[in-house]
Amino acid sequence: MQFRPGITLRWPAHRAASRPVRRSGALVVICHGQLALYLAQGGKELLSYGEESWHAAAIAALAVALRREIASGFTLETIDGKPAGQSPLLDALRRAGFSREPKGYGWYG
Repeated sequence: MQFRPGITLRWPAHRAASRPVRRSGALVVICHGQLALYLAQGGKELLSYGEESWHAAAIAALAVALRREIASGFTLETIDGKPAGQSPLLDALRRAGFSREPKGYGWYG
């Protein structure tokens, strides 16, 4: 049996004030069997988990999933509870196809 965060298990603790919610349209990236990224429904918020060394590969995997989505344009405004422009994940986001916008980083896969 496979367990998924939000159903049977609690979400891992995070330093941001907001918490992940199991909701249609939200995406997670699992790395080495652990939660690495949570993209909230609507794409305005991203939470990162686990080893920092996983994050670039996790963002690349997120981009692959987003390219499969229909009408998947959105603006990422916060990362780990802070404005997206202050995140150490910016280089990985740019490489994955996100672009700078006034309110954050846009995805138009």
